Amino acid sequence: MTDKIFMRRTECGNLTSRNRIKRLTRKVIGISRSVFHYEKSSASLLRNTCHPDWMALPLYSINIQT
Repeated sequence: MTDKIFMRRTECGNLTSRNRIKRLTRKVIGISRSVFHYEKSSASLLRNTCHPDWMALPLYSINIQT
């Protein structure tokens, strides 16, 4: 009987740990995607506005390698 209780408690802890890791992974992926898109758009904005001949450039010229 004590083996089943111990096993249930262990499995419950493992399940909790797996769920927390999955949740953390989703949050990290979401943050890294939003940071990537922010950097991509800000780099494009800086390139288009700080370029010496910025009036001749197309409005959205994004050439950043992914």
